[in-house]
Amino acid sequence: MLDDLTPMFLGLASAFSWGSGDFVGGLASRRSNVLTTVIISQAAGLLALALMGLFVGEKAPAATPLLWSAAAGLSGGMGVVVLYRALALGEMTVVAPVTGVVTASIPILAGAYIEGPPTWLQLSGFILAIAGVGLSTGFRRTSQGLASGLAAGTGFGLFLIFMGQVGEGYFFWPLTVSRAVTTAICTIIALAIGAGVKTRPKILPLIVLGGLLDAGGSGFFLMARHAARLDVSAVLSSLYPMATVILAYLILREKPTTPRTIGIILALASIPLIRTSI
Repeated sequence: MLDDLTPMFLGLASAFSWGSGDFVGGLASRRSNVLTTVIISQAAGLLALALMGLFVGEKAPAATPLLWSAAAGLSGGMGVVVLYRALALGEMTVVAPVTGVVTASIPILAGAYIEGPPTWLQLSGFILAIAGVGLSTGFRRTSQGLASGLAAGTGFGLFLIFMGQVGEGYFFWPLTVSRAVTTAICTIIALAIGAGVKTRPKILPLIVLGGLLDAGGSGFFLMARHAARLDVSAVLSSLYPMATVILAYLILREKPTTPRTIGIILALASIPLIRTSI
């Protein structure tokens, strides 16, 4: 019985870790340059993953897993850059729901192609989860926000697909390679636009914590993927906005709106449906 629940727990752990990382990163971004926050947090996760790989003595992956990992880092970096641009333009509230919906939707299509279609109960759960993600982040529409959300969601959705192709024999090094590519992309962009990488020392622990939580989310997702179908692990992991909203309520006392509350309820209702045929 416990083995049957393991993929669900891992997917939800990924969502909680990613959502917590977004919450912490959001707090840090209020007091530091957003791109600087992204670079430092990514570098912190990179260092932690590399040290863990060395500590456990994990063998170096073959070329194919490394290529999948690099592709995941490239697509994930694209998503991060688009989100940064959206934030700079004041479009984050528009981009967030579109990004979440697209991030969850793309792996569903890929999973159906790679592993066959899901069951009807699972598909119902996916639909509820996507609706929950969209509502919990608050739907608004602008043409620019829609385009940015589609681009960012595509980047993150592809990250889940590419990382999901890494074989079960590898863990820390593929995650390290992916994080290294994302960090490099963001650093190059920061240097190109002259943003620099500076922050106040007292904000640094918060940024590092966000990076470690983000790395943990990627790790839990990879474990969930090794234990379940791509679409199941990806959709469960994509529920990360729920954690962000809940933490904002518990810590910042930001009362969720009625649509967000409905979104959380729909997302919770989707979990047993998704789990039924894991």
